[in-house]
Amino acid sequence: MKFRKIFALTLLLFFMPAFVFAEDFKEMNLDVSIDKKGIGEVKEVWKIDEDNEDYTERYKAINNLQGIKIEDFSVNALGRDFTEIMPWNIDASFEDKAYHYGRIDGDDEVELTWGISEFSDNTYNLYYKINPLVVGLNDSDMLFFKFMGENFDPKPKSVKIKIKGFEPFKDVKMWGFGMEGEIHNVDGEILMTSSGYVDYATVMLKFPKGYFNTTYKIDKDFQDYANQAAKGTEWEDREGEAYQKPMSNVAKTSLVIVGLAVLGVIYFVGRLIALGFSKKKIENKKELASIKDLKGEYYKDLPYHGPLEDLAFFISQSSLVISDLVGNYINAFILKWSLHGAIEFIEDDEIFSKNKIKIISRPKDMGPLEEELFDMIAGANEDNGKDYMTAKDFKKYVKANKEDMENYYDEFEDKSIEALKAGGYLENYKYEKRFLFSKKTGTELRVTEKGKDLWENLIKFKNYLKDYKDQVTDEVEFEKWQDFLIYSSIFFLDEEFVRGASAYPAYINNYALYNTHIMTSRKFSKDINNSYQAATGFNSAGFGGATSVGGGGGSFGGGGGGGR
Repeated sequence: MKFRKIFALTLLLFFMPAFVFAEDFKEMNLDVSIDKKGIGEVKEVWKIDEDNEDYTERYKAINNLQGIKIEDFSVNALGRDFTEIMPWNIDASFEDKAYHYGRIDGDDEVELTWGISEFSDNTYNLYYKINPLVVGLNDSDMLFFKFMGENFDPKPKSVKIKIKGFEPFKDVKMWGFGMEGEIHNVDGEILMTSSGYVDYATVMLKFPKGYFNTTYKIDKDFQDYANQAAKGTEWEDREGEAYQKPMSNVAKTSLVIVGLAVLGVIYFVGRLIALGFSKKKIENKKELASIKDLKGEYYKDLPYHGPLEDLAFFISQSSLVISDLVGNYINAFILKWSLHGAIEFIEDDEIFSKNKIKIISRPKDMGPLEEELFDMIAGANEDNGKDYMTAKDFKKYVKANKEDMENYYDEFEDKSIEALKAGGYLENYKYEKRFLFSKKTGTELRVTEKGKDLWENLIKFKNYLKDYKDQVTDEVEFEKWQDFLIYSSIFFLDEEFVRGASAYPAYINNYALYNTHIMTSRKFSKDINNSYQAATGFNSAGFGGATSVGGGGGSFGGGGGGGR
């Protein structure tokens, strides 16, 4: 047994790289701890093979701080704590900068700098605080920070960001931008990891209002930031590069005992990660087509003939919708009821925001979550004793009955998974993971062959609605076009897609009529969405799952970095 372990360690050392290309930025890892005041304490690790002798220092620029402070910066590398030099002189020699660090402060930015010190395979440990990292909005608390800006040269091949709080996170919604990868809540900690192309790294988290005692208050709603973040998320046009799992540098060490100690740490950390299971993780996701893979391919029919809500998990995991998917669903439900004559809107003579909803009949063919929303609206209408209901009435109803209500937003993911399993599109997959001499059996999700067809058809169908827009009217009858319009609302394409209504001459003034349906439904669904969140404290879902290479605009932080 002893020989077997020694042999395995020998193999590990043997297969580690003997050399790498010049200035190889292998990985950037951030471990962020947030206290009750919303202050973030960051440990940031850079692994770089330093081979560019024209450089004397490394630096990280953090800009767009908007009053946020970067404090208590320090550096540890090459087995020692660096000492501070202030003010920092970027023109100083290599020798003068060696084993020192400093900072250069600007009006709305700071550069964290340190000497390269040795041309070797270096690991730099940076420590600093972001005060505060969490800001308080009118309706929620928010973390929205670009931890790595797009102006890095070179960019790291791999990025991992772990964020933990003063207690395990439960009621948190999450989005990731700037890279191909995934973001999940793992045992109460947010973990965002890259799996391919890395351009920048932005994390957006939404917490209940007042969860943190942050002193930084902004007179805006979360949706104001979400709208900015969603811009630029059409990442299918971005070219990625193959992901290769980062490798350790222990082979370069001359001290075998130090090497074995490092390998021991790597083993236990690697074992923890390699043997982990998540009930909402798709085990065979690498087998599934991406948006980029299916660019220019189209599916010209309804991709699914069950309740639309069944598709929420696939839509989220495939990145077809990045921000506020449940909000889009609420809008689609209300639009559907309006198109089918189950409800109608009554406009006041005052302002558009005073719109009222009147229930004409109970909609047909509703899924469970669509029916749950309608029952809440009908309940609010019944309580107010009038012929119509406003968003304010809905808020009162939900607040009065919130003890009996589940989190409507969280139900979407769970019930979508259940429905996809029942339809044969998803299955539980029990299998064994191995890591060296350890193994563990657990269960994750697996997309079936039938599910792969649905996954691809959804992507191709969105391509069709997006690329063809009003040309769809040349190929489908009016009744089916209305079904397409409801799908376009889920994909947030409805304001453009609705223009096709004018192509059906048998229906008088269709564009004006259907544009009114779109605008009124979206306005009222937004009011309903905000009222539900305000009354219950539940927040619109960011399920976790895939990150987007684009988007994330409007965040704090950013900048660049590299060597000079």
